[in-house]
Amino acid sequence: MKKFKSNIYFILKKLKIILLLIFFSSIFLSAKSQDVIDFNTVNTKTYDYYFQGNWDSLIDIGEKALKSDIDYFYLRIRLGIAYYAKTNYRKAIIHLEKAYKYNSSDLTTLEYLYFSYINSKRTADAIALANDLPASLKEKLNISKSKFINNVYFETGPILSNNITKNGELVLNKFNYVYTETDLVDDIYYTHFGLKQNIMKRVSLYYGYSNININKQKIITIGIFDTIDHYSTKQNEFYINASVFLGNGYNLTPAFHLINDEYQSFEFKGFDTIYFLPNYRKIDTSFNNIVASLSLTKDYSIFNFNLFGTYSDLNNREQKTYGLSITCYPKGNLNIYTNSTLANFNENKKNRLIFHQLVGFKLSNSTWFEGWVTFGNVENYNESNAFIVYNIPDEVDYKYGGTFILSLFENIELSLRYINTSKKSTNIYYRSFDQKNYKTKDYTYTNQSIIGGIKWKF
Repeated sequence: MKKFKSNIYFILKKLKIILLLIFFSSIFLSAKSQDVIDFNTVNTKTYDYYFQGNWDSLIDIGEKALKSDIDYFYLRIRLGIAYYAKTNYRKAIIHLEKAYKYNSSDLTTLEYLYFSYINSKRTADAIALANDLPASLKEKLNISKSKFINNVYFETGPILSNNITKNGELVLNKFNYVYTETDLVDDIYYTHFGLKQNIMKRVSLYYGYSNININKQKIITIGIFDTIDHYSTKQNEFYINASVFLGNGYNLTPAFHLINDEYQSFEFKGFDTIYFLPNYRKIDTSFNNIVASLSLTKDYSIFNFNLFGTYSDLNNREQKTYGLSITCYPKGNLNIYTNSTLANFNENKKNRLIFHQLVGFKLSNSTWFEGWVTFGNVENYNESNAFIVYNIPDEVDYKYGGTFILSLFENIELSLRYINTSKKSTNIYYRSFDQKNYKTKDYTYTNQSIIGGIKWKF
């Protein structure tokens, strides 16, 4: 009898375990069955969510469908419009471009894709697409024929320096050395004018002219005599770049920058016979600097990748630079964005790394702010496709700044830029007329730039 009872207990225990296994298996299979997505379910639900304006649910089931290898025209256009409605324009582009491949004549796809390009700052893609739009859609979207001049740009402002007030007295000879000659860079005034021109369906040119007037102070000492003279260096700069749209988010940009320097050098002519003071003769001098750049960018999802390389001949030295720049739009729009740039700069077979970090964000419907910092010595360096060239022969420790951008009207953009640059110059003191017997001393100073700009779009 005891044996019979123990067998019954054993069977009931086993049965309980089996029932528990069946119960949990049914829950697991039920959950798995809910994850299984078929075409009819996807099509019905995305259609309903689309007309309800339930964008989050549409995106959720739509992305799951794509992971389950369900992909077709209406799914892509619904996803594209859903992301567009949530102002994630860069994610919208991914799906709208796919919808365009399924049906290149669908007007709704074309319209949303065009404005997604515009709102993502992918202007070259928008222009290329606009050229292929049907006349009826161009009229609806108020897209006129591409104008010969795309925009004109003007910027100007001072670059203020504390170099002379801080270091002017420090570099004097103090009777300890035979000879010294020093150039102190003072205030600078900068002006730039440029225009962008559409010359072909996928090619645009930017022409720019800049004038930079650099005030300087020359301090020359021989023995106990000090001579201080103020003079200026003038730079006339000519810049051109070509933006070539290759399709699929690729842009190739070659650029060239020519800098003509005009300045005065000083030649020692001996001492006068009356007061035995040193005489100098000013000599007008001119020379050219050049920079050539090549940049390849690719837009993909929320990222813009930029590979670049430059060659320059500045201050009688050759420089080579190559690097990578990545811009990220986390929300798929211009509400917030970051740019990180890492460059390797080579001069006289010596390498130095330069890192640049920018963060931009939208303050209001028409106002943006960008703040940035650059680490590394940018002496003889260039950036922004060779548009900005640091050819003043003083070492730069770091720089930082910020820019306010205001879209005043639909076709006018104003900007105000501030830059703070920490610089270092070197003075050479000669203990004798033997040029090998000398001592150097570094002096630091700060430049502060305040540049205002206006862009007029046609």
